Amino acid sequence: MTTDFQTAREALGARLRELRAEAGLEGKDIASKAGWQTSKVSRLQNGKQTPTRADLTAWANAVGRPDAEPELHGLLAGLDMKQRHRSWRRQLAGGHRGRQEIAVRQTENTTLIRGLEVSRIPGLFQTPEYARVIFDSNAEFRGIPPTTEAAVETRMRRQQALYDPEKTFRFLVCEAALYHRSCPVAPVGGLLAVAAGPPRLARLAETERRPCSEEPGTDHQLRSRSLGERIRIHAGER
Repeated sequence: MTTDFQTAREALGARLRELRAEAGLEGKDIASKAGWQTSKVSRLQNGKQTPTRADLTAWANAVGRPDAEPELHGLLAGLDMKQRHRSWRRQLAGGHRGRQEIAVRQTENTTLIRGLEVSRIPGLFQTPEYARVIFDSNAEFRGIPPTTEAAVETRMRRQQALYDPEKTFRFLVCEAALYHRSCPVAPVGGLLAVAAGPPRLARLAETERRPCSEEPGTDHQLRSRSLGERIRIHAGER
């Protein structure tokens, strides 16, 4: 079955072949100039192998077209995006829980976590009710198994990282996300700060809203009162 990724890789190979032909070179000439086996040249221009940025630079130089390097790198960037999208679809094939488990492991292995969100509250700060609505709607839209309860449990488990004193969180959230009511039972869009006491995110904690001078163009800063400088959420119109 032909995929978007393979189609894009073949298109990149066709462009390499076109550049070679325009230069009046054979595949063996490219191989000689680049120090490759001729089989690699064949695989690249027939879309059988994904080139690296270095491969594309070498090809552009071999055909005497260094000016084509940015174009080739741009095509490769598009190919990488399709590859990441394909990986994302595989992760979601069995429902949201698997992807949430990956997020838990990534968070466990990270000390500085930064994020940007335009229309929704980031998962690390969602209430269970808010997360449940998001997972349900996404599962319906993507046509994947509704593993909502397991996904919500895993997302809440990930939020335990907010209590880790070795971790720091910096998030920029557009103000519209605070008022977009994805979940009608979640106050203020489902935003959670961290409450004092045992490590759990079971209620909406107080947040401080005041002018923010550290983010030019940002109107307000919301900060967890209980965790001070480790967790900061900047919210404002851009």
